[in-house]
Amino acid sequence: MGSKGRDYYARRGKTVVNTITGITETPIPPDAQEIAQTVLDAYCAGTYDGVYLVYTKFHTVVSYEPQVTKLLPVDTAELPEPTATAGAQLLSFEPADSTIVESAVQNYVEAVMFNALCESAASQLASKMVSMETATDNADKMISSLTLTFNRARQAKITQELTEIVAGANALK
Repeated sequence: MGSKGRDYYARRGKTVVNTITGITETPIPPDAQEIAQTVLDAYCAGTYDGVYLVYTKFHTVVSYEPQVTKLLPVDTAELPEPTATAGAQLLSFEPADSTIVESAVQNYVEAVMFNALCESAASQLASKMVSMETATDNADKMISSLTLTFNRARQAKITQELTEIVAGANALK
């Protein structure tokens, strides 16, 4: 997603299958759903063995870092172990177990994708804000410096004119 990511991988000779641009500043859930569906379809078709999501994680206005998240296959080692309760009965799921799992995985991928889009957008906007603040500060310093230089030149010209007037008046005496 984004021209920076596309350019990064293209320069390194990697195959760019699809590029999505224009959603980084204002991500919305349908964007994440569309991307997640594309990724899930390719993964389920066996095109990819695994899917990793690389994005910019936002910490603070001046702190953000690259983040790599394993999206697919879902790492079940990170999931909590189910606990058995006394007198637990067999549960029957409707719809079928596979439908529930597919829906849960799709919701998971969409949520992670939307989170990554929001984190990247926050990082991008923070970076722009810091850049604009720095540019404004530099412009203010330049204006102050130029104003001081202009005022000194104007004062020197006034002093020179006054000196010439006084010299002319003394010459007339």
